[in-house]
Amino acid sequence: TGRECRSLHAAGQERDGPWQIDFQPKGRLLASSNDDGVRLWDEGTGKELTNLPVGNSRGVRFGPAGDWMITSGAHGIQRWAIHGDAQSGNMRIGPPQLIRQTLTTHHRHIALSKDGRWLAAIVGPHEAVVIDLEQPTSAMSVAPHSGLSTIGLSPDGPWVVTGTQHGA
Repeated sequence: TGRECRSLHAAGQERDGPWQIDFQPKGRLLASSNDDGVRLWDEGTGKELTNLPVGNSRGVRFGPAGDWMITSGAHGIQRWAIHGDAQSGNMRIGPPQLIRQTLTTHHRHIALSKDGRWLAAIVGPHEAVVIDLEQPTSAMSVAPHSGLSTIGLSPDGPWVVTGTQHGA
């Protein structure tokens, strides 16, 4: 209804963020990417559930069914399976599957198509890629783009847009 606002505070957060957040479809999780990893939160209580050790991370997106998520951080672009038992409330995340290793860049934003098939990702300071997650070994390069810092993908997948923070 827009009548409620909650601040999420991470205990012992060492650096900056969150940089990107996403709600799990049909679930209770909220994910936030931060300089010290990706945190998962219980969206109902605001309680931090875990911090995934992906290092400096700028991107996180849940798949359309909420049973996996993509992270983009210092350890590359990874897909994490999410297994949960609604009865007990227990949840298991991972292990991660490496989709692509990325160059060192402080901008690692990602975007996901509505159906979860297409991933657009910044992989270097001047390059982005579009990856078919059904065949993740091949990627289409979107380069060069100096000062690349943001990326977006149309919901149905055919359009990608890139932007800069302080560039032209």
